[in-house]
Amino acid sequence: MPGIFGFRLRRPGLDADRIAERLAGDLRLFAWQRQAVLSTSEPAVRLGVVWNELAPAARGASFFADEHVSCVLVGYIARTREDCRAATALAESRHAEAAVLAYRRFGTGFGARLEGPFALVLYDDRDGGLYGVTERHSLTALYRHDGPNGVCFSSMLGPLARSGLFEARVDAAAIATQLGHSHLFYRQTLLRDVELQDAAVIATSRPGEMTCKIERYWHYGWDGPRDNAPFARKIDDVCDTLLEATDRIVELPGRLGASLSGGLDSRLMVGLAHRQGAEFTPWTFGTPGASDLQVAAEVCRTLGLGHDVFQPSADRIPEYAADYATILNGCGPLRNAFALDRCHAYRGRVDLMLNGYRGGVVLGKAIIDLGHRHRLRWWRGRLKLEPPVISPNLEDACDDTLMSEYYVALSHQATPAIAGWLVEPEPPLATMLREALSGPLAATPPEYRIEQWTEEYGGGRHMTLVSIFADRHFFNDASVFYDYDVRDRCFALRPVDRRGNKAYAAVLTRLLPNLATLTYANTGLPANYTGLRLLAHRLWRQSTGRRTARSGGFNATDWLRAPRMAEFCRDLMRDRSFLARPWWRGEAIAADFDDCMRGDPRLIAELWNAVTIELFARRWLDRSTGGTA
Repeated sequence: MPGIFGFRLRRPGLDADRIAERLAGDLRLFAWQRQAVLSTSEPAVRLGVVWNELAPAARGASFFADEHVSCVLVGYIARTREDCRAATALAESRHAEAAVLAYRRFGTGFGARLEGPFALVLYDDRDGGLYGVTERHSLTALYRHDGPNGVCFSSMLGPLARSGLFEARVDAAAIATQLGHSHLFYRQTLLRDVELQDAAVIATSRPGEMTCKIERYWHYGWDGPRDNAPFARKIDDVCDTLLEATDRIVELPGRLGASLSGGLDSRLMVGLAHRQGAEFTPWTFGTPGASDLQVAAEVCRTLGLGHDVFQPSADRIPEYAADYATILNGCGPLRNAFALDRCHAYRGRVDLMLNGYRGGVVLGKAIIDLGHRHRLRWWRGRLKLEPPVISPNLEDACDDTLMSEYYVALSHQATPAIAGWLVEPEPPLATMLREALSGPLAATPPEYRIEQWTEEYGGGRHMTLVSIFADRHFFNDASVFYDYDVRDRCFALRPVDRRGNKAYAAVLTRLLPNLATLTYANTGLPANYTGLRLLAHRLWRQSTGRRTARSGGFNATDWLRAPRMAEFCRDLMRDRSFLARPWWRGEAIAADFDDCMRGDPRLIAELWNAVTIELFARRWLDRSTGGTA
């Protein structure tokens, strides 16, 4: 994906050109990327963009400027909700131009008329309006700093730290949350004074104003009542919409690739694209014998497609560690850095990557239960055999307190040993979640709040937004699950109709019957198994402690102790900069790492995250000016 920024300076004496050149240079992560800075009639305003030169469609998609309006865009616009004469621009992948046309037609409400996984910054010379816009599912990150020196939007966190627009300071509470829960929540970032902009938000800065005006233009409740049609008719609608969405994706300019994990999401995406005539070769991560690799290979054989395999390897992680920490903005476990092997292999060969990302939220279990043991505790509480506990189904959580407690129960909790790492106590997760629920979700009707919460906040929104799927090695990534019509149709299904793979099985059987009977890697059962058979198998696996899928075949503990990885981490944790970080107690972390090397199985996830955060700090914070420009 390309990178974008846009800013307005508020304090006289700051050098706009210098700040813009620094931001553009830092957004350009790799040698195959190019950069441009767009000047405006206002001396204090600049926009900038970085695009991938190896992708033919990327440059024209990423920025546009005419006599009065300039726009930079990351991601892509699939279509407009209302006519604004943008059809030709979108057909030729000129997405930033399409956004300008929508702005000319609809004014400041233009963001609500655009569909697709995008974020953009737009400036109008005539009224001085600077707009940062996120689309309604916030699949593409946009970070925002709004302070006395100026307002700045950026698609990456690190360049903001080095911009010189403000003093870059790490948020120790966010570090604690990241180490304790493996991702951040709500609007959190690793930096103080920088927020991740909410979905469906337009932030407006005007000359002379010292803060942005924040408007939310959509939430689930605004789409009207639930569809009361019979389940079979709803599935017909979903299937028709999936085919239409697939047509829009495969017609996008550029060479296609596709990820295929063997799960239901990627299987559906790959199968639909092949059915609609797209040409591509799927790829899979997996070690020999891994169940997901076996299933992915069987899907490719069934469809008559080639199949590329990338074997996960701990030895490759140190090679890609710095790039991966940068792409993830310091968030997430470093153990997935081996995935950049795939990026380098496909660079220059693929423009657009098809994936099944986020499909599970739409068609799968919208209601996540806490597991077999918790369900038994809940029933025992209902029977008054022991104290009551929260419901194992989120749909039974009818108020904010229950919803936040539910996710606290789901979330990985910081162990007492982590407290010794921290210089600032970790904020209670329940408090953070209740804050999110009382914010942009407050106006959402209860029957829609579950879906919106699950989408934007409950799963660790920050980590999912900037995962490896949204890396900057390619022009873009694409999925039918990014299509608004698909999502709306799927969310119209009742939660009970989405449990136990019921909706998935119905869609697969209708559209891709040859794939519906193939094994699903996560269960070892045919993909069209639903209901009681699936539940019985799940309970059997839980009671016996067996796990079917091996998820690529890597073991986080063994990987951290692999010779090259262990040496890499040991050198890093013994470095003076690591030990002297003001946001943690480096000596305690290094001591726990030594215990891990001696066989202690605890704190593996936390140690991976600590390494990622340190690499992010070395790339961005250690090179920062530490003050204003």
